Amino acid sequence: ITQRMQAGQYLSTSVAVKQILAEDGFAGLFRGYLSTSLRDAPFMALLFLSYEQFKTWKVRLTFAYDEPGRVLSPWSDAETVLWGGISGFIAGFLTTPFDVVKTRIMTSPQQMTVAEAMRSIGAAGLCIGAV
Repeated sequence: ITQRMQAGQYLSTSVAVKQILAEDGFAGLFRGYLSTSLRDAPFMALLFLSYEQFKTWKVRLTFAYDEPGRVLSPWSDAETVLWGGISGFIAGFLTTPFDVVKTRIMTSPQQMTVAEAMRSIGAAGLCIGAV
């Protein structure tokens, strides 16, 4: 519903729900669930793996250049925001094609599979929004 509202397909949530139920039935409310999962799983994996890798690098650098007692010291707030933001950028950038497919499926006027969405977008279109 949110994707369709943002795309300007409906004027209100109640109109959206009524029309989706009338056209697609109850299943229409869950259009795009699979594509959302296909986007979110790699996004979260990349986010946490990159963040943990940055933490590992900090431990190695701290141990190499500082006293061993500081190895387990927590990151400062600025370091947490910086490396969390960089991890989020990496994950978002690399999963943009999945997000483009998800949005196409959710805003399509008719039911669409992941394969159909990818064909309709084309290879060049999969990176729309990433650059």
